Amino acid sequence: MSIRARMVVLAFFAILSVIAALLVQYRDIHAELQRLSAQKQAYEMAQAQSRLIHVLQKERGLSAAVLARPSDERWAELRKQYAETDTLLLLPGIAALQQQLQSIRRQVAAGHADWLMVRQAYSGLIETLLQEIAAGVVSDHSGNTVMHVAMIELARAREDMGLIRATLSRIYARGESTIPDVLFLAEEYGKFNGHWQDFMRVGAEGRMIVETGNLRSPPYSQVIAEIETVLQAGMQARWQRPSQQWWNDATQLIDRFKRQEDVLYDGLLQSATQDVASKQQELRRYILSAMGLGVLVALLTAWTILRILRALGVLIATLDEVVRSENYAIRINGESPKDEFGRISLSLNNLLDFTDRLIGDKEKLAATDLLTGAMNRRSFLEAAKRELARAERHAVDFVLIFVDIDYFKQVNDNFGHAVGDETLVHMVHVLRAGLRETDLLARWGGEEFVILAPETDMDHGVALAEKLCRSVAQTHFHQIGQATCSMGVAAWQADETLDALCQRADSALYRAKAEGRNRSCRAD
Repeated sequence: MSIRARMVVLAFFAILSVIAALLVQYRDIHAELQRLSAQKQAYEMAQAQSRLIHVLQKERGLSAAVLARPSDERWAELRKQYAETDTLLLLPGIAALQQQLQSIRRQVAAGHADWLMVRQAYSGLIETLLQEIAAGVVSDHSGNTVMHVAMIELARAREDMGLIRATLSRIYARGESTIPDVLFLAEEYGKFNGHWQDFMRVGAEGRMIVETGNLRSPPYSQVIAEIETVLQAGMQARWQRPSQQWWNDATQLIDRFKRQEDVLYDGLLQSATQDVASKQQELRRYILSAMGLGVLVALLTAWTILRILRALGVLIATLDEVVRSENYAIRINGESPKDEFGRISLSLNNLLDFTDRLIGDKEKLAATDLLTGAMNRRSFLEAAKRELARAERHAVDFVLIFVDIDYFKQVNDNFGHAVGDETLVHMVHVLRAGLRETDLLARWGGEEFVILAPETDMDHGVALAEKLCRSVAQTHFHQIGQATCSMGVAAWQADETLDALCQRADSALYRAKAEGRNRSCRAD
């Protein structure tokens, strides 16, 4: 058996061994991951059920006021609450609850429903949801017992306060309290105090939650004081208290309880999400490490062969492409310099960089006026021909502006050619500052320049030329002071050749000089 064959057999058995060990460990980790994911879903369901309880409590309280003293305003508010509740009736497994809720609403709408029956029906639905929340939360074995107790006790306290809100709303709507109302109010207030005290006694975490939630704020004190006032007044007392004011105060307090519940749920969900992510990461790490050990021997052999073949293939393909396209900007990619092939690739890339820069510099020198840095006449004509072809193809405008420095011969005669050259360079800077990035500027010859402005009509071309004339006239040139220039503007016409366009622009330039210089003229 060859060494290659023996390596393949060894790698094969190594992989089988690791896979067997992986499957056993994977089963255990995956089971734990499923448990954590199920607990996270239970928290999400519990939070959704908590939101549903919140809107059902509001719906129950508004129903109490409507049954006590119906009015268009109260009915409108109740129907609005129906709509809000309906948006949350999409949870799985609550079809029976939906049917019961519709039955309750029909009875309230009929106008002759007994409040005690309606209250009991709503409370039964809420109690079912509370029990489901408690079952889902208690099933968690993550060690969050203190937080679980706080959530359940706070949810119970919120339900007690919801019943108190509904009862007092009914009392205020009717303007008087009955014996059953006061007895029920006293009972629920006692339950509320019990659940509230249990919530406060959950320990260090519970106390922290109370401080963070700011539940003992003024709305809490006001609501408690009002409940105790009604209880102290006793049976069959009469009240002038606006029911809407009580509703708003109690709702504000219940909303604070709900927000505190959301803080607890968010903490549990965050913890569960982190646990799931941690377990997923642990599983991924184990799979990667086990698979790595299993295929190590096979990969060493395969990697060496593939590395050689791949490196040679990349080198040959890249060099063939460079030769075929004569594009020296192509580089050999993906080769690490850590081995011989990488170093060969790095050296070839350096050689290609040098060649590309050399060719680029040569092309730039061939296309640029050495003195001013503007395009030279040859490269400008090539670019102008491309723009002419584009204009013919897409029917777009462009203009040529011929520029000539006025009295430039006097500059050379009076100040010397060095100052003249400096003036030419400065002139290019002034002209370029007034052009767009898409405009082309070239030295046409001597002190004459040419500008091509794509997608520009005659009026805008003349405006551009006049702006440039002003810029030049307002510029102080070193040693010579002020200088001016004359410009001829020609807009391309359909079917016109580039030579004809240049001739018209040049004629306009000479006309500008003849009319006194330091100006621009339109071509005929």
